[in-house]
Amino acid sequence: VLSNQAQGFDAARKLSARGCRENLEAFASATDYVDMIMLDYPGPDDDSIRGQWAALEEMAAQKTTRSLAVSNFSPRQLDVIFADKSATVPTVNQLPF
Repeated sequence: VLSNQAQGFDAARKLSARGCRENLEAFASATDYVDMIMLDYPGPDDDSIRGQWAALEEMAAQKTTRSLAVSNFSPRQLDVIFADKSATVPTVNQLPF
C-alpha cells in the first residue's frame, strides 16, 4: 500500500490503515500482533504525514503492534510527528546506507 501517494490527512490515514490491516492479515495464522510496524515513505505534505502516523498510532492503541517506526524520513518530516507532543515517538528511523 503506497500511502505516501495519498494527499491529505484523511486519505493518508485511510490508506495507511489499510496497509496495517493487510500486514496483520498476512500473519493472522501465526500471531495477532507484530513487534514493529514501519511507515516506509513519508507522505507528500505535513497533513499526509500526520494522517499516516495517526493510522499507525491507532494500530498501537489496538495492541496489534508493540512499536512504531519510520523509514526514509528527513529531520523536517520527523518534526511533523514531533510537533504533536502527544504523538508516539518512532522507535526507529531507518535510513539508506
